[in-house]
Amino acid sequence: IIYQPGDIDNSVYYIKEGKVKLAYLDESGRKLTLDILSAGEIFGEMVLIGQRQRELLAQVLQDARIYEIEKG
Repeated sequence: IIYQPGDIDNSVYYIKEGKVKLAYLDESGRKLTLDILSAGEIFGEMVLIGQRQRELLAQVLQDARIYEIEKG
């Protein structure tokens, strides 16, 4: 797991290789998949407009190389 709902984070992530699932956790804890991201895509970009608390779950689906880019 890269991050989960409630985590405080200050980074955007770039997928160099592999796949990442973005999911919403409902009130009962079930994962509702919103998107499957692949190489060349970014996620976590809401931090760029000031939203540091994560609302989604970001989870690696297969071996991946992911670059973390901290907002500075």
